[in-house]
Order: sequence, then structure tokens, then C-alpha cells
Amino acid sequence: MEDFEQIQAYDSDEQKTLYMEYFQVLQGILVSLEAIDVLKEVERPDSTNSSSYIKAAKELQSYFINAGAIKEVIDTLPQVNNFTFSHDQQCLYIIGKAIRNKVAHEGLWTPTFRTAYSLTNNWKPTICSFAYKTEEIIKGIRQIYAKRKYGTTDKEQRKALRDDQKLLNAKKHIQLIDDNGYLDIIAFTSRHAGSLFPCYIKLVEQAYRDSKMQSLSTLRNGFNLTTIDDQLSLVHAKLQ
Repeated sequence: MEDFEQIQAYDSDEQKTLYMEYFQVLQGILVSLEAIDVLKEVERPDSTNSSSYIKAAKELQSYFINAGAIKEVIDTLPQVNNFTFSHDQQCLYIIGKAIRNKVAHEGLWTPTFRTAYSLTNNWKPTICSFAYKTEEIIKGIRQIYAKRKYGTTDKEQRKALRDDQKLLNAKKHIQLIDDNGYLDIIAFTSRHAGSLFPCYIKLVEQAYRDSKMQSLSTLRNGFNLTTIDDQLSLVHAKLQ
């Protein structure tokens, strides 16, 4: 097939728009995973004026804005199967959503640098990490459904009760993993991604296969453009 014909075939394919929507979901996951990689490499601050705090805050903002948007996008995509979060996944999602709302609407949220100690190490410093105040995250959790309006029907009231229970579960969950009023945010981002992203990827990958879009990947590959198959290989490798 000549180059012109290949371009015409690609541009005229009725599934091109949906292909790129799937592609962008995987791109968002990659951006989030790259933010985690950078976070893990941020140097230990040598003072309260260290630029490390700002660098960490920027990567955290990138992670939570991208990670928070992925589920919302997936929910709107045709041909993607419905799925239900497990209890822990739901808690992680709600906590992440609370942080996402704060960094999306209020800008950078500079973390606190904390040193953990353990009796088994004779109370010597063992883990150094960036952290957010648990009470601030809980405050954000309470605000998630603050503006949601519920009707008076039984169905709407059951929905209100379910939403309240989700928030209550998330608050209990964060209190279980909190360390003296702080959440180790580096550990949390890794756990958040490790729990939620494989599920998102599986849904998109299945929809991609079922929609028989491989011909579009073949055309993109001929143009030396990144394909969904390339993205899938990258996200699977990063999550191993």
C-alpha cells in the first residue's frame, strides 16, 4: 500500500477516534507511573528550603491529576466492560480522589519530610519519606460528595447511603495506614497504582482486542507512530 493510501486508510477509519481515546488512557497511566519513578529518586532534603520539596510536590500533582482522571475517562468509553472495585480498591480510589481534588484546585501541595524509626533497629532512622497530613486528606474525603444532591426516592436514598459508606470506609482505611498523623505518600502512590492500574489496563486491553483495532496499530507502526500495543508493553513492564 502506498504512503498516501495508508494515510487515507488511517484517517478515514471509523474507529480512529475511539482508538486514540484508548491510547490516551494508557498514556495517562504511563505519565502517572513515570511520576512515581521520579518521586522515588527525589533526593533527601538537606534543609526546609530544599528544592526537593517542590520537585516532589510537582510529581505528586502530576500523579494524582492523571491517575484521578483515568477512571472517569474509562467510565465514558464505549465497548469497555463495567467493573466493580473491591473494598480496598474503593478506599484507595477515594483517598486518591481527595488528594487529586486538592492538587487540581489548590495547586501544589508541598509534602512534609519525615523519618521513621523502628525498635528492631534500636530506634535508628530506617525509612525517610515524604508525607501528607492525614487530617488534611480526611478533610478532602469529606468534601468529595459535599455538593451532590440526592432525590427523595428509595433509589436515591440508597445511593446516598452507599456514598456515605464509601467515605466512611476510606477514612477508616487511611487511619489504618497512617503513621502518627501522616501518610507516607511515596508508599501510597505505589500501592494506589499497583492496585488500580492493572484493572484499568485489563479493561482497555480487552476492549481494544474485542474492537479489532489491530489494523490501526499496523498503520500507525508504518508511520513510526507509537501504537496501543507499544503502550501496553510499556505499562506491563513498569508494573512488573
